[in-house]
Amino acid sequence: HRVLTTRPNLLSLQYGSNGARDENLIITSPVLQQVYPEILKYVEKYGHPNIPLGSKEGRSCQVLRRLHIQNKLTAEEVEWLDSMGFTWHSMEDVYKYADFDELFQRLIDYEARNPESNFQIPKKCKEDPELGAWVSGIRRL
Repeated sequence: HRVLTTRPNLLSLQYGSNGARDENLIITSPVLQQVYPEILKYVEKYGHPNIPLGSKEGRSCQVLRRLHIQNKLTAEEVEWLDSMGFTWHSMEDVYKYADFDELFQRLIDYEARNPESNFQIPKKCKEDPELGAWVSGIRRL
């Protein structure tokens, strides 16, 4: 269960697990403050927080990646994003950084769920944007 409280220039996200003591996450990054509700909705719908770049929220996620490289996110913010499976590398660079065997297996799994796709994964695949970007990158090789 998550409860959002607003403070001046800070957002506090409290989340508890099975009656355990709640932990507080103070979100100080204005970009994360703006995009995190959409990240939570995206995780709820698709099971991951990696919003494709073709939207305002996707561009905000790209800014979060840059802020992370510049060490402008707090350790707690990074840990929170990590815990949800946020991908720190750009989707455009996924074929350089991703594990080939893992993504190949995800491609096989995608085809099993979508046999009509004939391995044609859209670049901005909402179900698995990393897979879509990887397949697109592999096609360019």
